[in-house]
Amino acid sequence: MNTPLAQQLALSTFTPSTMPPAVLEGMFVQREQLLQSIVQELAASVGGTKQFLLLVGARGMGKTHLVSLVYHRLKQQSALDKKLLIAWLREEEYGVNSWLYLIVEILRSLSLEGVETGGQIARLMNVSIAEAEYLANRVLTEVIGDRTLLIITENFDKLLFGLGDQEQWKFRAFLQETNCCSILATTPKISQDTGRKEKPFFGFFTPIHLPVFSHTDAVAMLINIANLSGNSGLVQFLETVDGQSRVRALHHLAGGNPRVYALFAQLVTEDSLGALLPAVLEMLDKLTPYYQARVESLGQSDDQQKIVMYLTRETRAVTVKEITAQCFISSDRTTSNALKKLKEKGYVISEQKGREVFYEISEVLMRLCLEMKNARSNDLKLCVDFLRIWYRPQERQEQLDKLELAGRLDDAEYFRKSLMDARHDPILLACQRDLKRSIDDADADSALNIWRELVAVNKISASDDQRIVEMIKGGKLAEAIESIDALMINVNAQELYLRGLILYESKKWQESVDIFDAVVDIQPDHYDGWFRRGIVLREMKRYEEAIESCNQALEINTKNYRALLAKKIIFIDMVIDYHDRGLTEFSQDNHSKFLALWQKTFELIQQQKLGCVDRFISKFLNDQLLPKFQQPNIRNILPQILEIYANSQVLPELGVALTNSLQAIQDPKISDYTAIEWLKMWQELSKPYPELALALKMLEAGIKYKQNPKDDRIFLSLPQEMRPILREALGLSLIS
Repeated sequence: MNTPLAQQLALSTFTPSTMPPAVLEGMFVQREQLLQSIVQELAASVGGTKQFLLLVGARGMGKTHLVSLVYHRLKQQSALDKKLLIAWLREEEYGVNSWLYLIVEILRSLSLEGVETGGQIARLMNVSIAEAEYLANRVLTEVIGDRTLLIITENFDKLLFGLGDQEQWKFRAFLQETNCCSILATTPKISQDTGRKEKPFFGFFTPIHLPVFSHTDAVAMLINIANLSGNSGLVQFLETVDGQSRVRALHHLAGGNPRVYALFAQLVTEDSLGALLPAVLEMLDKLTPYYQARVESLGQSDDQQKIVMYLTRETRAVTVKEITAQCFISSDRTTSNALKKLKEKGYVISEQKGREVFYEISEVLMRLCLEMKNARSNDLKLCVDFLRIWYRPQERQEQLDKLELAGRLDDAEYFRKSLMDARHDPILLACQRDLKRSIDDADADSALNIWRELVAVNKISASDDQRIVEMIKGGKLAEAIESIDALMINVNAQELYLRGLILYESKKWQESVDIFDAVVDIQPDHYDGWFRRGIVLREMKRYEEAIESCNQALEINTKNYRALLAKKIIFIDMVIDYHDRGLTEFSQDNHSKFLALWQKTFELIQQQKLGCVDRFISKFLNDQLLPKFQQPNIRNILPQILEIYANSQVLPELGVALTNSLQAIQDPKISDYTAIEWLKMWQELSKPYPELALALKMLEAGIKYKQNPKDDRIFLSLPQEMRPILREALGLSLIS
């Protein structure tokens, strides 16, 4: 049974040179004009001016694919059969550290092309090294004869580094003296060996920088793969808005890296979680060695490797200052220099906001793969990250509902976690980024296509849709992008807000407040975001922040009384919290903490003009102070307590509480002596506060009643209107 073509594509992703020419041609996109130009130049170099071409592009950018097609197209030209030799030095030529050994590798490559070179290699092996070096140029020249030799070499930067300056000069001298060779080389970047004036190959090659794949290129490549696989359904899907959106997410994952697209070809229409997630993990597993090699290739001589590893752990864009601090780099300038190099190599991307530049890893897949390597058991997080990139929020909610109805709760957890994630939706971010780029490039057709994707994945009104379309078609691109930014702010904020409500209903307070933080960060005038944030913070007993959040809501809409009511309730909760904590501190004899909390309690009571204050004071007097008031350390702080009451203007409420304390004093456990001492203490403390005089009369009468409960003359000593109050405080019938 033959292996399906899609699997063959996946298996050959990292070695395009082993793929059949028809498959390479079928998958090829974007660079046809460049390919034709290179083939023509190299064909013309046979018997003419020799060409030295250097393809420059980050790993995985399709250099080997392009080189493979150059090789096959040249081999297909029958006119070149007897005139052109091709020595294709494969991607990794290890151990080449001399011009002599490079000649041997060239001869070995030619032998693979059917050229008889065995005897020539033997000639070099059967003499001393010194003699072999002398003979090498002649041997290679004899093999080439009157033909042209095309040397195809990948990772040319590594080859030159291995040779060193002295051997490079020998290599260059041969090329100039014999005029029989052309070179097609690849490199991830212009290295010192080709970029510095004092080096042998400075200015020798014509550099050709490969452009990064666009979203359109990604769609074209996937359609080509689908056609090669005979998957007509996938071709049709890729032509829909949903398909375009899915590929944009894929493009965001791959960072414009075409090497990744073949691995994803089978996942684009895969909707079964049971099949998708294992496939994702398997794909990440296959890609991990590739990304590890990319990181390792940076070396440890400067801070580049360290910065990349830090950025792979971050899920947000960060500033130079943050990178400097987190990576323990000596200065921001050193960090900036390293980031500049990493950007040139394609490892990072940047975006300027005001005066600050924010950096993040260019390929999301690199982060996911290295996370997988560093935390093998954390499959849940990896799959959640992937689902956020792969599915729109609405799709994830639909999948969650289906899985829960089917009782597949373990699988549902992946989607639940993805919906609870407070980060911005990556599909929306990818669409917005590409839309701005299209508008900046004045590419109205591309802008309209991306706008249709945004409309499809968001709740955008028909009137707003028509308005934006007319702006783009009418060339009002600057106005269009301003309107789109405003719409997207609302869309992103509302999507996050709904997720925050789900978390709130699940009583996941911290996750919920994180979401509402993101909502008001995106849209500072989001009333419901501020209001709901205040409600959650109340649940977390972060009362000051909760009140401030309600204040923000009220600034946005003074007529919406929900925030005003919530604010009142939060103040009451805060008073109760301070009060209860104060009682706890008092019971544990932590008097300084008690006084601080007590002061906050009554400052709030005064500020908010809260009622039922006498109940707070009574609870303290009866439950805490009465049992302890005769202790010297308690007597010492009583003036401060009374001062707090006075400053908070609650002395009338204290008077009511003192009267109400009589019922507690009537308890047989309270001796007459204790009751009299209680009265004396308050009489002494109250001298500066005449407002308490009436309450003290009631207290004095009540204590006399404790001593002689049958003496009704005690009540007659009070004004007539005060007698029922005293009887009620003592728990007696109002009628004597």
